[in-house]
Amino acid sequence: GTAAVTAMLLTDDIFHMFVFFEILALAQVGIVAASSIDYSYEMALKYMILGSIGSPIMLLGIGFLLAITGSVNVTDIVAAVHNGLVDIKSPVFLASLGLIFFGWLYASGFPPFHTIKSGIYSKAEPHGAALLQSFTVISMISIVLIMFRIYSSLPIFEVLIVFFSILAMVLGVSLALTQTDFRRMIGFLAVGELGFIGLGIGLGTQFAITAGLFQALNEIMITALLFIGFGAIVNATDEVDTRKLGGLLAYHPKVGIMLLIGGMAMAGVPPLSGFQSKLMLVQASLSCGYPEISILAIVVSIATFVVFVKTYYTMFLKPKPNDLDVEHKEVPRAMIFAMGILLIIVIAFGVYPDVVTNGISNFVGGIL
Repeated sequence: GTAAVTAMLLTDDIFHMFVFFEILALAQVGIVAASSIDYSYEMALKYMILGSIGSPIMLLGIGFLLAITGSVNVTDIVAAVHNGLVDIKSPVFLASLGLIFFGWLYASGFPPFHTIKSGIYSKAEPHGAALLQSFTVISMISIVLIMFRIYSSLPIFEVLIVFFSILAMVLGVSLALTQTDFRRMIGFLAVGELGFIGLGIGLGTQFAITAGLFQALNEIMITALLFIGFGAIVNATDEVDTRKLGGLLAYHPKVGIMLLIGGMAMAGVPPLSGFQSKLMLVQASLSCGYPEISILAIVVSIATFVVFVKTYYTMFLKPKPNDLDVEHKEVPRAMIFAMGILLIIVIAFGVYPDVVTNGISNFVGGIL
């Protein structure tokens, strides 16, 4: 899986990108299937079946590009498009956009694939869920940056990206609010946070894309922290239903405090890294002339905070149920250590964002 996402980032061949994406999808299925959680096999099978639909559709779109450009090299395709050798209004070119875009929705977990994406997060082990989210974010960025280079001259491209990103943001936080399984809740919040990444890419300016990629980096760190932290709670209580939990702060204060800070980072509370990237996204949408998108981003961030605080209260602050046994179960030190490292990175990126954003901005300037 790690080799596949690295190759997806580095390749300049759209067919090779598809091959590595297929390898990555199989690795994701394996991570879920290897989990000891109930019904993980069923969820892995569902994800694989949907992949057997999404992936061939993407491959068909790549075939259309090959037919009208004679190449699968991304640089050659971009040159053909920009030099007028390809009619960007032709039905074949537009069909290739639609087909590859559909495959990207599957890779990213955007609607209509948001439910299955949150499902595989909830059925993987904590470290597996953290890996799945990082794989999803990196594959999402790899594919969308290639699409951006090829299709950015089409106004409909950026509209599609922004529309589905907003849809993912709203649906992610709305469905998270209805969950009682905290693993599924974090899964839906993770999908919603992916929408912020897509929003930055869709706005299309150098500053907006920089903000989107910074949000992607933060997303990997923050969701890994939360997946491991909530996994530690499962390990200590053997329970995932928030209605059956309570009073855990007295038994696991380190995990509770780090989870609280991680949740605030996801919601965009200053001075954590999530605040910096979301502030940049709000500024980017304002500079592009879309104040309504800025307002929506702020509202979704507030809703994320509400969802997390509600879950945190029921798990850690309300009185412990009499039938909940947490007296003799300890959280593995490796989990606490991993959470501590991730938390340090989240705080450091929040206090010193320029350390990251300057490099990202230079990279984005090179591809625009």
